[in-house]
Amino acid sequence: MGTFEEEGMESTESSNPRGAGSIIASTLAIFLILGIFAVAGMPSNSKIELQDVLGDLVVSTEARHGLQTLHLEKLKDGRLVALFGDPDDLPPAGEMGEEFGMGGRYGGRRGRGMRGMGGDFGEPKPDPNSPWLKLPAGEAEQAPWQAALVHYPAQSKAESTLAREFGRLNFKDLSTIPKEGGSTVMDSGHLVWNGFRLPFVRTRHFRMEEKEPTFHDSMRINLTRKRHSLVLYLRWRPGQLGDVEMARPLLASWALPQG
Repeated sequence: MGTFEEEGMESTESSNPRGAGSIIASTLAIFLILGIFAVAGMPSNSKIELQDVLGDLVVSTEARHGLQTLHLEKLKDGRLVALFGDPDDLPPAGEMGEEFGMGGRYGGRRGRGMRGMGGDFGEPKPDPNSPWLKLPAGEAEQAPWQAALVHYPAQSKAESTLAREFGRLNFKDLSTIPKEGGSTVMDSGHLVWNGFRLPFVRTRHFRMEEKEPTFHDSMRINLTRKRHSLVLYLRWRPGQLGDVEMARPLLASWALPQG
C-alpha cells in the first residue's frame, strides 16, 4: 500500500498586485486549511528548496494552470511541504473550508466541529430533504485552485497515513451528512503517469455559506516511489468539480529521473 504501480502490474507583478502581508496571511490560511498546525505545531525555521520536497523527481517545465510555488517549509515532524497557487488569486485569510487531511490527526479525528477527510458528526439517519442532495454536480473541466506536495521523512512513517488515505475509504450517502456540513469520498481510481498508475481519491466537502449550501472538492494523489513517500493534494474552488484529468498539467511539470 502506498506506492504507485508500473502500468500493467496488478498491485496497485500583475495588474492587481497583492502586498506581501496579504500573501503571508493567505498562506497561513492555507496551512490551516491543510490542518498542518493542528498536527505539527508551527512550521520550523528550516529553509528548504523545492527539490527537497520533490525527492528524486525533477522539474521538467514551469508549473501549469498558473500554480506558482508560494511557500516551502520543513515541519517539526519532518514532513517537507510545498504549497502552490496563484499569488493574485488566493483565498481570503479567513476562508478555512475543509482541510485536505495531509496525513495528520486533525484530518482523521471525528466529532462535532472536526470535519476531516470523511469526518462526520456521528451517524445521522438519512434525510430525504438534505440540502446536499439538491446541489449540482459541479462546474466541470476547471483547473485546481491550490495544491500542496508533501514529502514524508521516511517510508515507515508514511505507511499508516498512506494506508488510511488510499486504503479503506469512507463513502457516504449524501442524505446522511448533517445540515451543518461534512465530507465524503466521491470516487477513487488510478491515473496513468509516465508508465505508472497513481492511486487517487476525490473527496467532496459540504458546508453552509451564508445559509446557502455549497461544496468544494479536494483530491489526493499518491506519488510514492521507492524511498520517496510523496502525496499531492489538490483543492478546487467552491462549486467546481474535481477532476483527476485536470491534475495532468501540474504533474507534467515534474519528471522521473533518467536511468
